[in-house]
Amino acid sequence: MQLFDWIVLIITLLFIVIYGAWKTKGSKNVEDFIPEWVLSNFILDYQ
Repeated sequence: MQLFDWIVLIITLLFIVIYGAWKTKGSKNVEDFIPEWVLSNFILDYQ
């Protein structure tokens, strides 16, 4: 991979982490930012 590819990869990963931290700020538990039906479908799909 070229230097440009590494820079884009690092910037993208940093953006994902920062955005996730910002969106979940103030959340006390999983239900605050992921609806219960999404979790149940996810669990049922992988059994």
